[in-house]
This record gives sequence, C-alpha cells and structure tokens, in this order.
Amino acid sequence: MIDDDLREALRARASTYQTSPHAWIGVQRRLRTARRRRFAALAAASLSVAALAAGVPLVLSGTGSDHTTTRATTTAVPSKGHEDAFDLESRQSPPVGDPVILVNPADGRYLRLWFSRKPQQQGLDQPVPSDAPRYDVLCWAMQSALHGRTYAGCPVDADPRHAGQYAWYVGGTADDWSRGETVISYGVARSKVRKVSAIAADGTRLPGVIYRPKGAPAAVWAVTYPARARVRAFEFSDADGEVLGRTTPDPFLLSPTSAAPVTPPVDLPGGLTAQLHKDGTFTWLRDGVVVAATEILWTGATAGAPARIISWHFGHGRWFGLATAGTAKVELTAGTGAPIWAATARDPWRRGLALFSAPSGRESDLYTGGYTIVGFDARGKEIWREKVPPHPPLWTGVPLSTPAR
Repeated sequence: MIDDDLREALRARASTYQTSPHAWIGVQRRLRTARRRRFAALAAASLSVAALAAGVPLVLSGTGSDHTTTRATTTAVPSKGHEDAFDLESRQSPPVGDPVILVNPADGRYLRLWFSRKPQQQGLDQPVPSDAPRYDVLCWAMQSALHGRTYAGCPVDADPRHAGQYAWYVGGTADDWSRGETVISYGVARSKVRKVSAIAADGTRLPGVIYRPKGAPAAVWAVTYPARARVRAFEFSDADGEVLGRTTPDPFLLSPTSAAPVTPPVDLPGGLTAQLHKDGTFTWLRDGVVVAATEILWTGATAGAPARIISWHFGHGRWFGLATAGTAKVELTAGTGAPIWAATARDPWRRGLALFSAPSGRESDLYTGGYTIVGFDARGKEIWREKVPPHPPLWTGVPLSTPAR
C-alpha cells in the first residue's frame, strides 16, 4: 500500500470525515503516528494586533458561538460513472453568491471555490441542533488529474468567527505532497483587504490577487507561486499599502516530516535526490527542496520488507518513483509515442525498494489519454504491470474568474 492508495481509500470509503480547514495536512499527520498519516486540527494563525484594535466583526453572518470544535465534510467520488463531488457538495452546501473558478497550476484542472452557510457542530458525529449558529465558509472542489477522482469539502474550522482577523488561510495545492513546480494557496479576506503577497524564505514577496464574487459575503484571495519558494507567510494590506496582518503556513507545507533522515541519500538522474526518514516517510528533493513524498507501510519489523509498492509522481520534468525490490527496469507507454524507460537504483537502506527517475514528457497528455507502466527484472522478464485509464478533465467550458482591480 502506498500513500496515494491510502489517500484514495480513506476518501472513497467514507462520504464524510472530521477534518480541519487544512484537510489533507490533517490526514497526513494523524496516520503518520501509526506509520500512516494522521488527522489533526491546526490552530488558527494569528494576525496583527492592528486587526483587533480595528474592531473587525466577529462573524461573517449568523450568531456568535464559543464552540471551537473542528468540523467539516469532505466528499470523494470517481469521475467516471458516478456523480461528481462538486455537484454533490454544492447541493449539500448551496452557494452564497457567485463561485470563484481558478486553475490548478500543477495540472491545468479547475479549482472551484464558493461560499456556503454552514452550522458548527458540537462534536464528532453529533447531530446539528436546529438553533446551531451558522457561518459563511469557503468550500472547494477539485479533480485529481493523476487519479481522475473529484474531491470537495466545506470546512468549518476551530474558529469560525475569525475574531479580529482581516484574512485567513483555507487551503491550496501546496497541501498535497505530489507537487508540481507551481502551487496555489487561497483563503478568505474581508472588504478592507486589497492586496495579498506570499513571503518566500529569502524574503521575496510574491504578489497574489483578490476576487470579489458577486453576492458573496467576503472576498477570496489567491497566490500562485513556485513550490521551491518555501513560503513562510501570507501578508495582507489595504489600499494604501498598510499591512493589516499576516498568517503563517503550517510547517507541514515546508516539509511532510520532522523525522531524521536515514543516511545516505540517493542521487538520481534529473537532479532528484531520494531520502528515507526514520518515521517511514520517503521524500524526493530537488535542489534541497522537497517536491514529493510517499508514506511506506512496512510489513513486520521496521527493517523488514514493505508490502508490494509501486508509487510514482509526475513533475519538474520527471517521472519518478518507487518499486518493489527485484525491479531492474520500469517502462511507461502512452498512445503511439515512444516508451519512456528508466533503470532502477537499489536503496542503500536495505528496505526492499527500487528507485527510478526519467524524463516525463507531457503529463497532460498522459492524464487525458491514459498510460501503462511495466516493471521488468534483471533478465528482462515482466514482473508487474499497472494500467492507468484516461482521466480527461471533468469540468469544461466553465469561465475563469476575473480578479478585482
């Protein structure tokens, strides 16, 4: 079992689960404590004291509440032969105002955002009281180009009032550890916010945009930036350039694990470095920056062999991944084009892994047309095969949103 399989199983096996506004971050964390990733509610990052002094309203709508229980609903369904998650979630969480339609820079698929009015529940799996306070929350829906499935959710976080905050983080593709070269983060902003910037590790400011959907209770901010920028904060300012506050991303957005690495790392073609960590997390780095991660589930003792594992990522001009020991060569074929192949490298950690990296070509063509991956042993005999069906874009013809001036 690999982390992509685990993620798909968790999402597909249940129509709802408890999560924070940083949904995938939470999934990653909880399960990792049991050699899987774990759910965890993240504390809301504070903004500047100036927001408190300005008397910002406590709620976007509805009545106040002292409850701080985290609650959200996330839906996942296959895109073929089933109702798509956006359609299902938008009926359960009707839009308030116009939606915001963005593009996921990693794969060119749509990212759909909309506000909905949701009650905050008292606790896990508890019925919602009829008089429960309701809050305007930012919902999302997206399609995975790699797997074809659609996902949607409407998080009501631990502080739905966002008292004293002019703006806050909600989510983005930086939460996913199969990253492309470019990611997008987004959140909610009140009317006074006119500018948003991401602040990189070296101090560089990367400007974002503000969307003001008609009829919506608040604005939406979004910043698209290189994954290698290692963004440390998002900064919000008014029309005069006065800083209203900052919010700091969770450390998980910079690295999927804090566990020590198991030496030595393995250098692979294309400038990639493979690194195993003591908690079972497997990371891929480029120029010292993590670009993808896989969670390895081991059978037996830590030093034992993993279950059958075939995991791959596309991005940064490469196709790279892991295979079970004994795989000497991997080959990818798509359409009528020439096969892409790579010889594998054995892991120096003696964990029963084979590693590979090869030029990827055009990922969008692979996603829409489907492809097949085959593993061969040292004698050239086929030992495993994975056929990936086409995953064309599900939502087409939807006009993209225009940022506010």
